Amino acid sequence: MRQALKIKCWDCEEIFTPSAEVSTQPGGPLVNVVVVCPFCNVPNQVTLRANQVQSTTLYRGGDLVETVDLSQPGALLNQIFAGAKPAES
Repeated sequence: MRQALKIKCWDCEEIFTPSAEVSTQPGGPLVNVVVVCPFCNVPNQVTLRANQVQSTTLYRGGDLVETVDLSQPGALLNQIFAGAKPAES
């Protein structure tokens, strides 16, 4: 499933919102993609691991009420991830 992400460009520091496919493979990154900043046209490497996602868990009366569900659209829009300069090939 594709998810929208807020990315802060490593070059111009503008924040933009691309979408990327979230991997379902265990042990690997959730997202590993290069996206071009729409403001300065510079590529940004985006590697997102599970431990970078702020999961919100609420308990009400001892029961789990809410956690981040990556199958829901917009699940990752509550935080901004930093883009990185892609490695030279």
